[in-house]
Amino acid sequence: MSAGITRRQALTVGAPGVGALGIGAAGLVWTKSGSQTSGSGTATATPVPSGAAGWVEPSVLESVDGVLDVTLQVAEREVEVGGASVRMLTYNGTVPGPTLHLRPGDLLRVRLQNDLTDPTNLPTHGLLVSASDNSDNPFLRIGAGESFDYEIQLPDDHPAGVFWYHPHHHELVADQLFGGLYGAIVVDDEDWSQEAPRIVIVSDMTVADGAVASVSGVKRMLGRTGEVLLVNGRPSPILPAPAGSEQRLLIVNACATIVNVSHRVRPVPRPDRLPLPHPRPRRPRHDGRRRRRVARARPAGWPAGRGYDG
Repeated sequence: MSAGITRRQALTVGAPGVGALGIGAAGLVWTKSGSQTSGSGTATATPVPSGAAGWVEPSVLESVDGVLDVTLQVAEREVEVGGASVRMLTYNGTVPGPTLHLRPGDLLRVRLQNDLTDPTNLPTHGLLVSASDNSDNPFLRIGAGESFDYEIQLPDDHPAGVFWYHPHHHELVADQLFGGLYGAIVVDDEDWSQEAPRIVIVSDMTVADGAVASVSGVKRMLGRTGEVLLVNGRPSPILPAPAGSEQRLLIVNACATIVNVSHRVRPVPRPDRLPLPHPRPRRPRHDGRRRRRVARARPAGWPAGRGYDG
């Protein structure tokens, strides 16, 4: 099994002959500070093959007539990561969970079905909504085998932006987030059938014995730092981009600890020969940060060895 993408690499956007965007080792550089986590006890970290995976994005659930009514099943499932089968925690069987596309003034109804052996819940991150009762309440506890109906009302003047959802049950947050429970929420007035943005959810994990590695209580208290960096659940995916095109990236940092972000677009002449990253100093970006970026693919005929800032 080949070595997987590391904490100091991320994704590559581009394809030869159509212009290219560099994200990660070639442009948008995601680096992480903190110690690595290699599992607990006798478990040893398993390399995840990076390959050259095609670009995938989470499914999108959109509101209709002011209401988005969804069911999210929380369960452990086998998912494919870099060509290997890994047991992860999932929303509706996928990592990440579906993207929720809302508009200001919408009502979000979520039935959360907990099929885990531990309790969980479903707060959102960044929405300007009520935190009481069955709304965006981080103190709710949905026990194993139970379900709960959330109702979250967005105000009419809610700002547009990218947000996300994930569990926030005390003492279980790091493990459940690290295990795969996260998804994006986007609020805007746009028609995505005409031109949808690119959803980019960056997360990390460590694999041991075909599952997400467990850690000691002490390491859990210090925060979990994975050895594999994923983008939309895949290591080093490749996104074709027409020459000279602009790609609107909605970025969610779903890592359980700290990520430093540096943004620079460079040409990627070949996906299997990436230039080494040149991170520039940035102050730490803690988990939960969201960003909106527009990146431009290099024009057709742009010299392969010449940088391009878009």
